[in-house]
Parts: sequence; C-alpha cells; structure tokens
Amino acid sequence: MQDHNRSQPDADGSNLIYYVGVGASAGGLEALESFFSQMPAESGMAFIVIQHLSPDYKSMMVELLSKRTAMPVRRAEEGMLVEANSVYLI
Repeated sequence: MQDHNRSQPDADGSNLIYYVGVGASAGGLEALESFFSQMPAESGMAFIVIQHLSPDYKSMMVELLSKRTAMPVRRAEEGMLVEANSVYLI
C-alpha cells in the first residue's frame, strides 16, 4: 500500500528534503530569531525546532519567528506533511 502523505524523491533527487533539527532552552529565543533571520527562505530544508518550555506555558513562538523569516512557521501536528522551506515547532 502506497503512503500518499509522504513525498517521494524524484529519480534526479529534485524532490529531496533535508531535515534540520534545532534545539533551544527557554532562553534561546534570541538565538533562534537570529538564526532564522539569516537563513534563506528557499534553502530546500525543513526545520524542526524543539524548545524546552514548561508544559503550562503558552508559547508565542509561531508569531515571533514568523516576523524573522519568510518561511511558514507552524506548530507540528501528528501526521502532517513536512515540506521544504518551512519551520515546524515541537
């Protein structure tokens, strides 16, 4: 059975996505903002950001990082399709 929710690389590799994991502690917002403000929007990479926060804390990370990059910034959800040139927050 073919999984239609996953993109498959083309024979020439043109559909290949590189995944970049980025971790930060609760005080790492400035570093993340600096990193994404300097990252080209068309890098061909998908960025998975994990930040250490209290489970009770309402994060504004989507809104804050969206001001620093032209890439879409989303909260990661189970089963979602990961796309290149995007930022996913866990």
